[in-house]
Amino acid sequence: MRGTPPELFLKGRVMKRVFRPGNFFTVPDGTQVSAFLNATDSTIAGIPSDVLEGMSIAAGRIAPGARSKIHAHPAVTQVTYVVSGDLTVKMQEASEAQPYLLEVAAGSAVVSEPGALLQLCNETERSVELLYIVAPSYVLEVDADGRVVYDDSILVAEDWSALDRDDWEAYAGEDARRDARARRVEALGRLAASGRVLDA
Repeated sequence: MRGTPPELFLKGRVMKRVFRPGNFFTVPDGTQVSAFLNATDSTIAGIPSDVLEGMSIAAGRIAPGARSKIHAHPAVTQVTYVVSGDLTVKMQEASEAQPYLLEVAAGSAVVSEPGALLQLCNETERSVELLYIVAPSYVLEVDADGRVVYDDSILVAEDWSALDRDDWEAYAGEDARRDARARRVEALGRLAASGRVLDA
């Protein structure tokens, strides 16, 4: 590939691969995730950030009877697509006084905007398989010892009875979203400087 700019050569190598979820791990919200297509996850190598145009895709699994902790994504929009099973999503946006429920069957999706409070619940007797499509690309920065340095998800509460409006503002209000975006930029800078993320 003499004369080919390195970024095009690398992009070509990425495009000639099949990507499969694997190495699922339990994330802080209590669910299992395999971030298999994400250029801004420090645990994944070899995907230039411009290939996915600022988005990322992860596979998820929620065990029978399991519920995620209530969490927010202050800096990203997430599409949660149900591949198999039935999912109950409890969500609250800034404009809503109370959380609401959405029943999501296989082949359907829900969208959570930046700052929305979100809980994913599997109230069935079989696992739910999911895809998370996130824009801009989900950022997860993990240090050499495996400790999370930065995560685009913020845990808010175990359950809705423990949550009040002040909690929502602290984790998902406009000030929290602005602070999260600033921390996100810092994390991307560290990842790019370390070479663990290409072209961040």
